[in-house]
Amino acid sequence: MNAATLERKANLEAESDTKKPSSLSLNRVDAADAELKAHFSHCLGVETLFTRQLVSFQVSKSEPIYRWFKYKEAFSAALVQQLLRKDDLKPGKVLDPFAGSGTALFAAAAIGFEAHGIELLPIGRQIFDTRRVLEVEFTPSDFAALQRFANEKPWQQSTVRVAIPTIRITEGAYSSANVEAIEKFMAAILSETERVQQVLRFALLCVLESVSFSLIRMRAVCAVFQCSSAPAGSKPLLSSPNAR
Repeated sequence: MNAATLERKANLEAESDTKKPSSLSLNRVDAADAELKAHFSHCLGVETLFTRQLVSFQVSKSEPIYRWFKYKEAFSAALVQQLLRKDDLKPGKVLDPFAGSGTALFAAAAIGFEAHGIELLPIGRQIFDTRRVLEVEFTPSDFAALQRFANEKPWQQSTVRVAIPTIRITEGAYSSANVEAIEKFMAAILSETERVQQVLRFALLCVLESVSFSLIRMRAVCAVFQCSSAPAGSKPLLSSPNAR
């Protein structure tokens, strides 16, 4: 056996030795998993009603407001209501400590629960607050203002612009034409009521991805945009429209 063969054999043995701890660790994980499954077998089952669509954002794509912004981390309102109704729970208080876009809060409120949530991400608050404004605070004149704004498109004739806040990673996220259109839109909504402004800002937020060059940059722009439009001193606490 020559030196090259001996060296190759030694390398293979060394490589095999480095893999052993990993294999042993995986075996321990498998054993622990099997032990847990056996221990809780009496209370485990397969729920055929929980389809992929029900436990994901898929169903929400056809729901008003939810479908405006693609909040992919969300699940469906139908799932929340099904879980709350499954054990004939009487309406009471619901707390969602990771409220996201407020799906659980609005779904629970729709069937009589008093719902509260906590959410730190600005986009979650933006979605939640906009829906609450539309469902609770909007007046007929506000809806008329939205319709007029959509029909007249006042930003297209505007010469006034409101600069988009940027950070280094968001520079160059849009074409110059899109930057101009966005900044004119931001200026045009200032003549509307605060309620209408909030809905129009959210509508703009929902199309930022489709008019940007980069998804990563777009997400950063969204974060900057949301933080710049959030009320001063806003807190991460959310409550459903029927909460006392």
